[in-house]
Amino acid sequence: MELPVLFDDLKNNLIVLKLGETPLTLLKADTTYERSRQPHFNFFSENIAVTHSQLQNKDVTVKAIETYDSMSSFVYDLIGNKLEVCSF
Repeated sequence: MELPVLFDDLKNNLIVLKLGETPLTLLKADTTYERSRQPHFNFFSENIAVTHSQLQNKDVTVKAIETYDSMSSFVYDLIGNKLEVCSF
């Protein structure tokens, strides 16, 4: 089965595939793992500005929205795990 590509960033070895309602993000890793390099889990948002605002209004710790080829913001759960909300 071939999955449609929603986004790719070949320079950074990243590809996002359509898999049902939640996209599947794949990142080519080195043989060593750097814990702070990428979050372990991310969420997709159709409108990251609205999602970012809603999270802030619920007192979730969020970082500013960053824009690359896509847009993303990092959030932290109640025990400090780093998660990503992205849009492309």
